[in-house]
Amino acid sequence: MKHVSLLIAGVAAAATIVALPAVASAAPKSQTTVTVDCEGTANDGPVTVGASSGTWTPAFRGHTVFVPVEFGEFHGSYTPAGGAPQYFTDPPAVQNANKAGVHERLACDYHVYGEDASGGVFQGDGSVVVAIVGKP
Repeated sequence: MKHVSLLIAGVAAAATIVALPAVASAAPKSQTTVTVDCEGTANDGPVTVGASSGTWTPAFRGHTVFVPVEFGEFHGSYTPAGGAPQYFTDPPAVQNANKAGVHERLACDYHVYGEDASGGVFQGDGSVVVAIVGKP
């Protein structure tokens, strides 16, 4: 499985759902909101991820950019409407240790949930280390 991005996470684009680490290779066509929990910081809450067809897409809140640097293991499921859940696990992945230079790094957890047009449901949990660029 391939990580599509922390932050494209979340929502299914079609019957072959995509998400933050992804099950499939397509990407959502519009922006997605994902809630992150960066324990002990003021950076908890929703972040917005723009559409992307690639991996490691940054997320935004106000003037702050969350640049994903490293993903932990991701556990997810997709349940087609009227069907049985299909479970999967994506392994951890690290991009570039020097990505985003000397900006502060935060470890965050996230939960994603989405429904596709046919009523299928995608959900999952993971962790990510992000570089924080900008101020709230």
